[in-house]
Amino acid sequence: FGHSRMDSAPCLPLKEDVATRRSFLNRAFETITNSYFHSHDENREGKVVNHLKPHEIKKRIDFSIGEQGCGFEGTLDYVKPILENSVQTAHPRFMNMLFAGAEEAGIVGELIAAVQNTSMATFEVAPVFSVMEKELLAHMRKLAGLPVEKGDGVFSPGGSISNLYGMMCARYRAMPSCKSSGIGANSNLVAFTSEAAHYSTKRASYVLGFGTQNCVPVKTDDLGRMIPEELEREIEKAISEGMKPFYVSATAGTTVEAAFDPIDRIADVTEKYGLWLHVDGAYGGSVVVSRKHRHLAKGLERADSMTWNPHKLLGVPLQSSAFLVREQGLLQEVMGMGAKYIFHDHDDEDSLAGCYDTGDKSLQCGRRVDAPKLWLAWKTYGDLGFESRIDRAFELAQYTSNCINESCGKFVLLHDVSSVNVCFRYVPQAVRDVEEGHYKEQYMHETTKASRMLMLEEGVVLVNQVSAFPAYYRLALNSPSVKEEDLDFMLKKIEEYSEAVKGHVESVLAGH
Repeated sequence: FGHSRMDSAPCLPLKEDVATRRSFLNRAFETITNSYFHSHDENREGKVVNHLKPHEIKKRIDFSIGEQGCGFEGTLDYVKPILENSVQTAHPRFMNMLFAGAEEAGIVGELIAAVQNTSMATFEVAPVFSVMEKELLAHMRKLAGLPVEKGDGVFSPGGSISNLYGMMCARYRAMPSCKSSGIGANSNLVAFTSEAAHYSTKRASYVLGFGTQNCVPVKTDDLGRMIPEELEREIEKAISEGMKPFYVSATAGTTVEAAFDPIDRIADVTEKYGLWLHVDGAYGGSVVVSRKHRHLAKGLERADSMTWNPHKLLGVPLQSSAFLVREQGLLQEVMGMGAKYIFHDHDDEDSLAGCYDTGDKSLQCGRRVDAPKLWLAWKTYGDLGFESRIDRAFELAQYTSNCINESCGKFVLLHDVSSVNVCFRYVPQAVRDVEEGHYKEQYMHETTKASRMLMLEEGVVLVNQVSAFPAYYRLALNSPSVKEEDLDFMLKKIEEYSEAVKGHVESVLAGH
């Protein structure tokens, strides 16, 4: 059967003794733990990111895969450079995304899931995790105001998939035959969502076969919130054109402004027309744990389904996304395929398939174990601990807003801050007294773009940019590690970067 390669003595994990394997894991975990605490607590003045181009990264880490393995000792040599050249999302000055770092209890949950390495398909192979997930989802429904005992839910690979679940359930309710015969080329289904909503809703309309043109964007107000009267106007327009409205997605915490749609008033509209109401609370759904801020999601209890991502405001390791649905059994109806080679009938429904087999009500069969990281974090902090985290994020957003308003015109807010994101621009000294107009807008636009590149290259703080016109900064405050001094530092650095690019900006504008 060809040349034997047994003489090359490949490195097989099981050929290593237990002591060697244990030592490998212990040393690797020690390096990872040291890196985590170094960026999280011990090196505030250090870099958030060591910004490198792909070819520079390849010079620092050998990504090639060869015939021969490098063994445990060789593998350990890669752990540190991988960590050092990655973005330090646990750093208190990482304010770039809708997530930041990861809680220690959640990290332990991820380790448990990796070590047990099982699937959530059946109770038989994931008994503890199946019970854990069921109880966790019930608690989340309770906080959201959805049915606890009669509702349902599932963890998914992220908010985009959770939103897809919502639209799939709505499509099935509107057209049950779609499961067996599809929706056909002449489907007249039409969905509605805010013009400020996450793009995953529009993409779901494409994935589910009725097309992006049949996902209608609804106008928003100055704070980025869907206008219910505009929603009703769009619904009436669609009906007059022979379309069949079936689904509305409201947003609790938009991606840019962190705006909360008026869910209660939107629910009035969806109930009037008999439409499915889904709430994309991927970002802002966590406000339900805060007695002070849960009013922002008023009306959530009237929704048919909801997306909620604890990996955002609650700091659980990525990915942690829950899809919650009001109607028990609907997920099974929508997803179920009844594969007998994995899903078996049982007499003991309390402990086995009747309640705890989840693979047949999920898009995935081999779904990963996501419950432990959230469950352990929640057990560690409780509702009150998570509440304090949410309240702190709002406090920091308000602090930043006050700093900008008191900056004597150096910075300007795009709108009043009412949530956990702050959208703002720096106004360069050169145009601070210039009359509003295209030149000033162009100057601020080029300044934001160029200053953001300087920020990335220096790497000591990281805030995202929205590429509108004029471009602006979007600050996301979702880490309890952030202190007021970090926000002062961030604003000071943006001013520094913005004034440093003056020559570049004026050269660009002269070229126009």
